[in-house]
Amino acid sequence: MAWSDYDIDPDAARPIVQRARGRFDDLNGMENTLETTGEAVADAADEDKINTALKNAQTNFLHPFTVTMVRTAENIFDGTDNVINIYDNADTDMSDAARDKAVEDMKWENGQYDNVPDYTSSDSTAADGQGAAPNTEGYDW
Repeated sequence: MAWSDYDIDPDAARPIVQRARGRFDDLNGMENTLETTGEAVADAADEDKINTALKNAQTNFLHPFTVTMVRTAENIFDGTDNVINIYDNADTDMSDAARDKAVEDMKWENGQYDNVPDYTSSDSTAADGQGAAPNTEGYDW
């Protein structure tokens, strides 16, 4: 199944997304490592202006950037997984819809004819007088 010029192979795409997600999962929590390292560097500086600049860089840039990057990646991976699932399930959804429509059409067609036999199952068609009585005495072979 293809949409326009796109053809997705769900079995091939899922592991690729998982590998990429794994790389970004390694960055989860990195903001804490950066913060600890940044504070250690800032504390090592004897100059107050350098110390303040390093702490501001950490607080106003590195930490928010890292958190935003990791969260954005998570959203991208979740969205990609969703697209793969939608694509993969589309065949099943279309098949189910086609089957339901065919059943609906058969019911409509059946209603168009007056002489359609009732094919519902029963223990015996003889019960309503339309066939031979069931053999209750067994067979003599």
